[in-house]
Amino acid sequence: MTDEADELYGLAPGDFTSERNELAKRLRKDGRPDDAKAIKGLRKPTTPAWALNQVARRQERDVKALLQAGKKLRAAHEALLGGGDRKGLRSASDRERELVARLVREAVAIADDEGVATTAAFRERVESTLRAAATDEELAAELQAGRLTREREAVGLFGEVGAPDAEPKPRPKQRAEPETKPDPELEQALSDARKEEQRAQKALDKAAKATQAAEKRAADAKRRADEARAKADEAAAVLRAAKADESEAAKLQRRAARALTAAEKKRG
Repeated sequence: MTDEADELYGLAPGDFTSERNELAKRLRKDGRPDDAKAIKGLRKPTTPAWALNQVARRQERDVKALLQAGKKLRAAHEALLGGGDRKGLRSASDRERELVARLVREAVAIADDEGVATTAAFRERVESTLRAAATDEELAAELQAGRLTREREAVGLFGEVGAPDAEPKPRPKQRAEPETKPDPELEQALSDARKEEQRAQKALDKAAKATQAAEKRAADAKRRADEARAKADEAAAVLRAAKADESEAAKLQRRAARALTAAEKKRG
C-alpha cells in the first residue's frame, strides 16, 4: 500500500483525487478493504506541498543535504549559547539558506512546467516549509518520502512547527525550566542574513523573468528567420522549376525551327 500511496503523491495536482478514488475502488474489488479505506483517507496535497513532493523525488540529494544542514545549524546554535564560536553558526546558516533557495527554485520550475501559478505567496510557503523541515524530524521524514499534504511554518529560530489548518494540541504540564535569553547580536545577524537572502531572491526572480523574456524574443526571431528561410527555399524551388521549363521550351522551339527550315527547303 505504501508504494501505491507514493505513486499518488507523485501525480500532477489535478489527477490526485480521481486516481485516489479509483485506486480505493480497485483495492475493495481485490478484497483489500483496509487498504482501500486507508487510501480513501489520504489528503490531497496543497499546491506548495505537491511541488515539494516532486522536489523530494527529483532532488533527493539536495533535500537530504538540507536536513543535515538543519541539524548542524541547531548544533551550532546550541554551541554558541554555551560559549562556542560564532563562525560555525554563520557557516551553518549560510549553507541552510543556500540549500533552501536552491530547492525553492526547483519547486518553482516544476510548478511552471505543470502550468501551476507560482505567486510570491507560493514561494514563501515553499520556503517556510523547507525551513520547518530542517528543524522538525517528523516533517523531515514526510518531505524525504515525498508525502507532504500541506505547507508548514517554523515559529522562531528553532521553534515549533505549525500548519495553517492544524488545530492546537494540548500540552502536557512540565516543570518550568530556566529560560535561555537570546543573544541580541546573533538574532540581528540572522535577521540581516534573511533580509539579504530575500533581496537576493527578488534579484534572482527579476533576472529569471528577464531571461524568459529574452528567450521568448530569441524564439520569435528564430521562428521568423525559419519562416523567411522556408519562403526563400520555396521561391528558389519555383525559380528552378521555371528555368527548367524555359530550357525545355527552348529545346522544343529549336526543334520546331529546324523542322520548319527543313520543310521550306523541300518545298522550294
